[in-house]
Amino acid sequence: MTASPSTYRDRSRPRPLESALTASAKRITGHQLQRAGWGQAQGWQEDAWEMYDLIGELRFLATTLAARMGRARFFVGKLPPDPTEDPIPIEDDEISSVLDSIGGTPSARGQLVTRLGINLFVAGDGWLVGIPRHLLPAALQLTPPREDSPVPGVTGRMLIRTAIAPTSGADDGRGGPETLPVEELDWRMLSVSEVILSGSGEVQLRLGGSPDEVLACRPDDIFLIRVWRSHPRRWWEADSPTRSSLPVMRQLVGLTMRTGAEIDSRLAGAGLLILPSTAARALKVAMGLPEDSEVDPFTDALIEAMITPIRDRSSASAVVPLVATIPDEAAEKIRHLTFASPLDEHSAERVEEALRRIALGLDAPPETLLGTGGMNHWGAWLVQDDVVSTHLEPPLALICDALTTQYLWPILLEQGMSQAQAREHVIWYDVAHLVVRPTAGQDALELHSRGAISDAAVRSATGFDDADAPTGEDELPVEVQLALDLVAKSPTLMATPGLPKIVAQIRAVLEGRVPDIEDDDLIQSQPPALAPGAPSTEDDTPDDPNDGPPSGPLPQPGPPTPPGPEDE
Repeated sequence: MTASPSTYRDRSRPRPLESALTASAKRITGHQLQRAGWGQAQGWQEDAWEMYDLIGELRFLATTLAARMGRARFFVGKLPPDPTEDPIPIEDDEISSVLDSIGGTPSARGQLVTRLGINLFVAGDGWLVGIPRHLLPAALQLTPPREDSPVPGVTGRMLIRTAIAPTSGADDGRGGPETLPVEELDWRMLSVSEVILSGSGEVQLRLGGSPDEVLACRPDDIFLIRVWRSHPRRWWEADSPTRSSLPVMRQLVGLTMRTGAEIDSRLAGAGLLILPSTAARALKVAMGLPEDSEVDPFTDALIEAMITPIRDRSSASAVVPLVATIPDEAAEKIRHLTFASPLDEHSAERVEEALRRIALGLDAPPETLLGTGGMNHWGAWLVQDDVVSTHLEPPLALICDALTTQYLWPILLEQGMSQAQAREHVIWYDVAHLVVRPTAGQDALELHSRGAISDAAVRSATGFDDADAPTGEDELPVEVQLALDLVAKSPTLMATPGLPKIVAQIRAVLEGRVPDIEDDDLIQSQPPALAPGAPSTEDDTPDDPNDGPPSGPLPQPGPPTPPGPEDE
């Protein structure tokens, strides 16, 4: 499925690679496998996965960022003339179906991207594998078989060459020599531990835990793409933010285990209480028991005094000590030995320092682990513009470049496109819907009040859609709504010139007409006391000069009065 490209523009954002030589991705064939060992798991990658299993903070960052990457929208587009602009989605359904074939559905493709994102964060390496369905038993097929034409109205099958250097020219019955219909590929994302490459030219794919779920085949029988973060020193090696933080992570694991061992030692028992025999004999004598009696009332009373408050917190034994009279020389010989290891008072500081170093070393905002600046509030940091552009888009660009150079271009060349035509097409992503501005709703309301954006834009910015729009019965005309807004800002307009006249004038402006302002409208727009011919509310008796200035409005000259008979 295609998606609209992001309207967000930033010249620092990743751009589609124009050369396969600069992409950290490689198709592996049998010919290449015999020449060099590609993508063999390294020792540090096994350590990185161990840290992923032991450190919850690392797992949280890796899975959270990768899950956000899986929500990106992917599309097939063409490179625009301006290299700073994003690719433009194409309208060709047949070419777009190349992307639709990966995973079958956008949700399945998102799961592949999510798993690849975790592998790139932890081990810096992973495999995208397209396996022909005829090599898989039905129980291991993730996507159902598709028709020969996945897009209605498109005829023929889209082929992909499975071997760069063909080992034979025989037609295998699947479309031509060493070719395979794209629709027959069942896509997986496998880690470096799940793909075993041997020097004999065989590939083993671990698709499950049992031996029956291990697929052994030739690299030319499948479509095998290695995607990795290239190490700046040796480009063929993988790199990841976890790799450089491994020493600190081992320190954090050691501190955590040590604290756990100290706590466990306190659960091993309450230790050993050493009592002199003279204390037990003295208590036997006080109770009238023979000194050689096997009954030990002192030990029994001591144990009962300790157990009773544990069973019943309201018992007096919880606050009243056990009183026993023993010889003076025996009091100093009572000792309590404990086998518990003392808690390290600086352990918490060391753990906090280790977490701080890990937070600074990982490819994520440090506040996500340190919990400052409000970044730990329900993942709100994920929707920030700088987080998306800095920590999500680079790995997404790497994945898109891998699919473009190692998957899309070979298919387009097989379809008969020239090299130049094929390189105009790319698989790209859209993350505009992942960025949320905290003040987007308020800004939309402000712009709407100024007439800069539409009602639909306001609904979209505030989380509503067209289904929430007012119905025709409830919706006021535009001129009435504007008039009410004016009256709300200046209530005196309700009386002068009045709401009906304001609505009429606004309607005329919206229709492109000049408002007709009649004489009576001008009269109505003046204060009532200034209108000619209006009855005076003041006393006709002239004001006394001693009373000060007149309290009423000054008389205004009116139109000349025609002469009457008495004036002639």
